[in-house]
Amino acid sequence: MNPIYNEYLTFLRDTTNQPLKDLKEGYFWLDRSIIKGFDKQGNEHKFYRVKIENSLESVDCFKLKNYDNVSDVDLASWQDLIELQKEHLMQIETDSLNLIKEKMEKYNIPKIDFENIDIYRQLQKLNFFLDEPSLKAINLGKRLGFDVHDHVNQQEMPKIFKMYQELKDKEMLSKLIYHNYIDLQVLSYIYEYKESILNKILTINNKKFTGILKTIYIQKNYLITRLSNLKNIDINFHQSNYSITSNKDEIKISLELENGLIENNIKAKVFKSKYENKIFRESQNLTENFILITKNNKIIKENLLLLLNLI
Repeated sequence: MNPIYNEYLTFLRDTTNQPLKDLKEGYFWLDRSIIKGFDKQGNEHKFYRVKIENSLESVDCFKLKNYDNVSDVDLASWQDLIELQKEHLMQIETDSLNLIKEKMEKYNIPKIDFENIDIYRQLQKLNFFLDEPSLKAINLGKRLGFDVHDHVNQQEMPKIFKMYQELKDKEMLSKLIYHNYIDLQVLSYIYEYKESILNKILTINNKKFTGILKTIYIQKNYLITRLSNLKNIDINFHQSNYSITSNKDEIKISLELENGLIENNIKAKVFKSKYENKIFRESQNLTENFILITKNNKIIKENLLLLLNLI
C-alpha cells in the first residue's frame, strides 16, 4: 500500500480526462490498483479502482457498486493516521534509532545525515521509457549486473520472520540478516546507477530549458513527458503539434503523435517534425520528416531523447 501523491493524481486526471476533484494528496492510498482511505476511527474504505493497460494507452478510474463515496466518509489524513498510531510508531522509531546508534558505535561508523529517497517510485514513473520487466530491487540489481547470491526467496521472508519470532532459531536469524544485507547492497548499487549514470542519460539540455526526465506516459494521442525544472525557468511555448510549459517544480512537454503502420504491418506512433528524419533511428524511410516514437508500444528511446533536446 503506497500513499498517493499529487504526481499520480495529475497522471490520473490527464489520462482519464476525469476531474477527480474528491481526490487530493495527503488522504489516499493505492493498494493493488484500488484507491482507498481510512476514517478517523481507522476503518478502511475503498473508493476507486484504477485499470492501466500495459502500453499506458488506456487508463480508467472507476467506482464499483460496493465502493464508498469520498464525500460520505470523515476521512483521516496521513497525519491523523500517524496520530492514531503515534505511541506505537514512536516506540518503533526509538528502538530503530537506538539499534542504529549501537551498531554505529560498535563498528566506529561516523555520524551522517540521512535523506529519504523512494527509488522504486522514481523508476516506476519512468518505466514506460526504461521498459524494465521487473522493478523489484533484486531483479533490477541482477539486470544491472550486480552479483546477487541470496539463498532465501523473497516471498519466503515474511514466513521466515514469523517463524524466527516464535522459535528464535539462529539459522533463521542468519538468513534474515543476510537477506537484508543483500537488499541494502542492491539498493545502494541501484541508487548509484541512477544518480551517476541514468540521470545523465535522462538529462535534456535544450536551448529553451534544462531538466531531468521524471515521468513519461501516453495520454490519448499525446506523449507527455515531465522533467525537473533545474533552472526554475518560466516557459509557455506552443506550436501546432507540441507544447512546453512549466511551473517552479517541473517542465511539461506534450507531443502530438500520429498512428500508423510501418514495415511488416507493425503498429507505430510518429511525430511530424521540422528536422530531417535521417538523423533519427528507423525513420529515414518515413515521409514528411516523421520521426518514429513508438514501435509495438515500446518507445524508441534514442529518438525521444534527441527530439526533446532539439525542439
